[in-house]
Amino acid sequence: MPTKSFIASLSDVLKRIQKFGKRFGHARGLLLWFRLRQHVRKQQGARHVVQVPGLHHPVTLRAMTSDVEVFHQIFVDGELEFDLHMLPSRIIDAGANIGLAAVYFSSRFPEAKILALEVETANFELLRHNTAFYPNITCLKKALWSGPANLSIANPTAESMSFQVSPSAKGDEEGILAVGVKDLAEMFRGDGARPGVVGVGMSAVVLHLKREYWDAIRDGIKREEYRARGPYWGRRIRNKDFSEVILLCGYPKRGDDSLMIRRK
Repeated sequence: MPTKSFIASLSDVLKRIQKFGKRFGHARGLLLWFRLRQHVRKQQGARHVVQVPGLHHPVTLRAMTSDVEVFHQIFVDGELEFDLHMLPSRIIDAGANIGLAAVYFSSRFPEAKILALEVETANFELLRHNTAFYPNITCLKKALWSGPANLSIANPTAESMSFQVSPSAKGDEEGILAVGVKDLAEMFRGDGARPGVVGVGMSAVVLHLKREYWDAIRDGIKREEYRARGPYWGRRIRNKDFSEVILLCGYPKRGDDSLMIRRK
């Protein structure tokens, strides 16, 4: 007889496969899910290539790191599929990590020029690799700060998606160069355009809820939503600032705002 834990694990796998199928189609979704699963058999940090349906070029991830988690957030959960009132001509991705968000924006807004900032060396090398075939993406090994400064990584042992910076010690000339928003505006001013989107990492927490819970929150019956305090949510929200929480009813189609609740 199958154990309860085995049945629960199998159910979880089937739900994930179903999610991939809804997003990419049954055959392509299953193939992508299987390709991502292969990373658990690789040594941590080993690179593996994933072809995403809809992208012109594959992306490279590092096995057993937060790269796979970020991939899920962007390409499977659709956390960047927010609506805009106008098409952006310039996009700043500050804290670009390995370039997955920049690649997504390049695919969604092919006419926009994208500036991707990343400070950590290993992340930056993979950022350049993943964006090499996208001529509208420019990569800079710099941080976004209140103005020009020398910074250092405050938590070098953290997951690759969670690095934070702080001012370097006085006299440290080998710190990370930082630029301010005004400096970035000057970079764009040369071609007479202003940034259309400023993306500083993930500025919103996106939660996918069952219909009954989403309805209860919409109707004011349920006032709070919880997540288990574990490694997954710890990596996503600990020591981070977010501008809003987005509550989605299941996985609605892009542009269906009727199934979205925004909380500042």
